[in-house]
Amino acid sequence: MRAYDVAARIGGDELVLLLPETTLEEAEGITHHLCARFRATPVAGAPEGLTVSVGVACLRDETPLECLARADTALYVSKRVGRDRVTVQSA
Repeated sequence: MRAYDVAARIGGDELVLLLPETTLEEAEGITHHLCARFRATPVAGAPEGLTVSVGVACLRDETPLECLARADTALYVSKRVGRDRVTVQSA
């Protein structure tokens, strides 16, 4: 992560990554890279590595909470479709 990126836990097993000055396409690429890194990390009890479900949204003409809600919706699509995937909420 860059010095000005922020990662924070927002509840339960959900985290948020704030990536300022990043396009939606760049954020999608970053999250795919992170998912691959998690899968490649050996963990006791998870011989195939950890899996991560991700929802991505880009702040547009809306409040930050509205953007977070769109990212959360995308996250639940990832979980529902089969986990270990990235879903982008573009609108």
